Amino acid sequence: MKENSIKKNYTALTKAIHHLGELYDNVFIPLRPSYLYDLIFEKENVLFKVKVIFTNTKSPNGVYVATLRKCGKNVMGKLTFAPFDSNTCEYIYVSTPKKNYLIPTNEMKNTRSISMCMFEKFIIVPS
Repeated sequence: MKENSIKKNYTALTKAIHHLGELYDNVFIPLRPSYLYDLIFEKENVLFKVKVIFTNTKSPNGVYVATLRKCGKNVMGKLTFAPFDSNTCEYIYVSTPKKNYLIPTNEMKNTRSISMCMFEKFIIVPS
């Protein structure tokens, strides 16, 4: 299960590199791993940080939902969650099995999860 999830995340990252490379002049991959952002792209000589998320989770009404918050375990092994901070990056690239989105973080109000039906205007390339 964990390996499949990692593979899907790498697939989303690969899609993001491909799609952003078609839209913008330069796409950069940070040398150091960061939980704050995954890619950087250049638009009109300005750099923008991008967090890449894959989701195949659907709400009860069939809409894809992307989880924004980080989760991990503390020293005691207890599961912890941290809300998304929109100041850590300028865009979120969300890949679902059907569509891909490039959403400006200043358009997002939630810090836990987002419903993709609210961001249809940010679809960049159908999968």
